[in-house]
Amino acid sequence: MTQQIHAPYHFVPMSKWVYMPDWAHLVSHDVPFEDGLSGVIDYTLLTKTPLCVGGEQQPQRDGANLVQFARDPMKKPIIPGSSVKGMIRSVLSVATFGKFSQFDDQRFSFRDISSAKGNYLANVIGKNDVRAGWLLFDASSQQWQFMPCEVSKVAHKEIKAQLGISIENKNTAVEKYNKAPLSNSISAVISAPRGKQNNRWAEHLGKGNTQGHLVFTNMRIPGRGDRENYEFSYFFYDQQPAQKHVDIQQQVDDLFANHDKKQVGYLKRNLASRLGMPVFALIADGKIHSFGFAKMPRVTYRNSIEKLVETSSPAHSSDAYFDMAELMMGTLRDEGLGLKSRVTFVDALAQDVTEREFITSNLLILNSPKPTFYPAYLEQKLGQKYYADYDAFQPLAGTKRYIAKQPLESKLASNAKDNKNVAGQMELCPIGKHFSGKVVFHNLKLVELGALLWSLQLESGACHQLGHGKPMGAGAVTLTASLTCCQANSGDVDVNVEQLVALFIAHMEAMHPTHQWRHSPQLNYLLALSALENNADVNTRYMSIDDKEFQQAKNQYAKLEPFKGLSRNEPQGMDKLENTVSLAFGAGRLSQLIEKTNEPWVDHVVAARNVKQKRLEDQQAILLKQQAQADKKASMSEHAWKVEELSLQLGDVDNTERAPLIRPVIAFFIENTNQQDKESCLALVKFARDNEYHKKPKKRAKEQKQELANLMAVYGVSL
Repeated sequence: MTQQIHAPYHFVPMSKWVYMPDWAHLVSHDVPFEDGLSGVIDYTLLTKTPLCVGGEQQPQRDGANLVQFARDPMKKPIIPGSSVKGMIRSVLSVATFGKFSQFDDQRFSFRDISSAKGNYLANVIGKNDVRAGWLLFDASSQQWQFMPCEVSKVAHKEIKAQLGISIENKNTAVEKYNKAPLSNSISAVISAPRGKQNNRWAEHLGKGNTQGHLVFTNMRIPGRGDRENYEFSYFFYDQQPAQKHVDIQQQVDDLFANHDKKQVGYLKRNLASRLGMPVFALIADGKIHSFGFAKMPRVTYRNSIEKLVETSSPAHSSDAYFDMAELMMGTLRDEGLGLKSRVTFVDALAQDVTEREFITSNLLILNSPKPTFYPAYLEQKLGQKYYADYDAFQPLAGTKRYIAKQPLESKLASNAKDNKNVAGQMELCPIGKHFSGKVVFHNLKLVELGALLWSLQLESGACHQLGHGKPMGAGAVTLTASLTCCQANSGDVDVNVEQLVALFIAHMEAMHPTHQWRHSPQLNYLLALSALENNADVNTRYMSIDDKEFQQAKNQYAKLEPFKGLSRNEPQGMDKLENTVSLAFGAGRLSQLIEKTNEPWVDHVVAARNVKQKRLEDQQAILLKQQAQADKKASMSEHAWKVEELSLQLGDVDNTERAPLIRPVIAFFIENTNQQDKESCLALVKFARDNEYHKKPKKRAKEQKQELANLMAVYGVSL
């Protein structure tokens, strides 16, 4: 399998549906379910690729750190229960269509000058004017103010000649300021515009009649031109009044977040008197887009991670939603609505591995990549010659999972290139070793226990991913589980693993909005990425920055292709509230979570919940009525039920339609004479006469009157 964008990970697509069980508002660690179960699961973990579940880091003589395998106080190898719990919770959340909530909410920044058609040059630089100025915090209004000013360039050779200070492009901004502090005011002569770009230049430093300040930036990356062309800085002068009462706090926060911490820290500590901090502002239509310490600064994307998560469904980030993983394994909430875990994982103990069998990996860089590479981390439209980045309202690619694949070497292939400053090694448990552990569960419903067992075992051929080194192929494990102990809160229970797993699968199929849970993109991706034996042909190598693979891929608008051709598109109807709403949303004690919100989508969910509740109540009323009729029928003779059924039918028909309904009942009584049903016969006669069966319709009155007479004669009854 060859593709331009490749990585050791892929993404389980994010769903528009978040499943909140209808019993979510009833979950409590202290108040048991009537049908709750408690007990113990024993499991055996088998290593399918080398495994390192990290404990302490041990410095080595060669400078690299060794991540040691976790051990108990007796120095025996273990897998901490918390590690197994995190692994299972991740699978459980995907399998039960849980919330995408494990993320750091942040807004990334960018400065991509590789293409004139790209977002940065076309929309940020191209649509904004650059204006020099000063940032100063006004204590009286408690707001930042921007004071525009004039700016000219100043050649480094001019600074050297006039001030005796040697400034070079290769120096950092802080290094330059240490030689020529921002607090120093300097006079200069400002030239007329000249050159191709009509730049003004500050000259005759210290001798002119224009007062200003030298302003420095970090090193400019030289292009193909003369390096001397990059040897300049700026001269800020003639400041103007600030705009009053303009809130630029977000732009200032972004400025500090997007730039070098040392530079930001220096400027905060060394403000120019009564002026503040020198910046360049990107301005369009009088509104400030962003600030920078250079004319083409890093700027912040419009959308945060949370905002993009909510493009799939606001439920993903809502505290009012409780998914199954939260209900079972605990979650934090305000107002005392957090939940304790009802599932506890005990440390798993090594069964058949000795100290001598542990091996030390090759040098590895274990740092995780940042999710700024939007061709992979955002859903992209294949075949289109453009990208959606974090400025677009495009859904995230989903839950990141590493691809289960056998490593080429038992020590794992090194990706460090002998760079021990950032590389390390791992103590690896070899393939084919067993660990045994226990899971203690309390007050789980049958479906929840089935979900736990399914998540532990997965399907045949699928592996879990545990510990360090997953990008290099480490950490693939399988689990087998057995119910050692299972007690019901009330009554007896006789269940096994297979029955419980089947119950969970049936439940998810029924709850899934299109009843295609097992064939959903989410389940397909979860299991395909975990299929160790099927992924040998997948290119899981990280792309190289040095070889310009990222830039080459972006130049051709390459995207992360669907894994093994699997569809990432959900069927229609996944986001229809009438199909997906939970009866537990805002119900009972959870009402506190929606009473204080003014979000319109919450009102829509509550309305849909009420409609669903009413529909279910109506259906329940019909079922109860049908059951009552069935019970009544069972307690009556067939003749008596015929009369009862006739009375129900006649209540909904016109007088002219009643005789055709009465006639077959009279015939049934005569053809199936039973002297035990004299009372039913008499009731039928009275009922027929009350409905004027002997009179209407006139053309059959004589015939029908005779039928009643025959009926009374057969049963020997009279009025």
